[in-house]
Amino acid sequence: MKPPNLKRVAKQWRVAVRSELVWERASSQAGAEAGEAGGCVVVARAAGLRAYLKPTQHWPDEKIHARAAREKIASDLACDLGLPVPPAQLTEFTGYSAASVPAVVSLIMHPVRFHWHEFAAPELSKLPRALRSCVRRAAPMWAFDTWLGQTDHGDDSANVIVGRARPSSNPEILFLDFANSTGFDGSWSGTGWRRIAAVSFPALMRRHVDRGLLREAIDRIESMPDAVICEVVERIPASHLQASQAALIVRGLLRRRALVRGALAAELA
Repeated sequence: MKPPNLKRVAKQWRVAVRSELVWERASSQAGAEAGEAGGCVVVARAAGLRAYLKPTQHWPDEKIHARAAREKIASDLACDLGLPVPPAQLTEFTGYSAASVPAVVSLIMHPVRFHWHEFAAPELSKLPRALRSCVRRAAPMWAFDTWLGQTDHGDDSANVIVGRARPSSNPEILFLDFANSTGFDGSWSGTGWRRIAAVSFPALMRRHVDRGLLREAIDRIESMPDAVICEVVERIPASHLQASQAALIVRGLLRRRALVRGALAAELA
């Protein structure tokens, strides 16, 4: 079978909310990080695709936390902004019980992947040359993470990876796992969305931030149309996101756009 064109697949996943593919647990779970949501690697054999699926069990807080929905929302927004976040689609997981679990599949874009902390070095010059430019280009993700209140992309996080399409190809840095973002813990309720600050981000990327790229990313966030943000959130079905949570996410995203620049002012000076 000819390998799928993953860039084309990514565009298709942005358009569709729900996956129509049949996903099966992969025989090999090498490189999978189960995390707090108990995720696993799955395959859609007919399409030749691999993805990471989560959560795989019911959680008492799931209706509020809405892990799968927040992943899909972040993925769609990142796609529109041209940022390195894997495409995602909603699905259900029925592997462990009769009751299905609202879940999400995030496309695995690279067969060869390493955690960022395996490469993290005290100085940029210590990194392979091909990876240095990736570090400099990571600035837009700092703005995105700050907008969404994503705090799980620090130096010791397994959610920042370096991927290669082939062992000999140039590396790419990808940012994973947005389940704990967009006010998942109730912090965006009331006027909580106003509390915004530059979030944790890999130290080497902070020290070598490209201010021009950071400004451009903030410009794009600020100019993202209200209608696009509302559509991304409000099209999530009730099976994965309560209307009350959707309203909080929309309000937070819309109103925090104008606060990102101030939160990162010290980096822009």
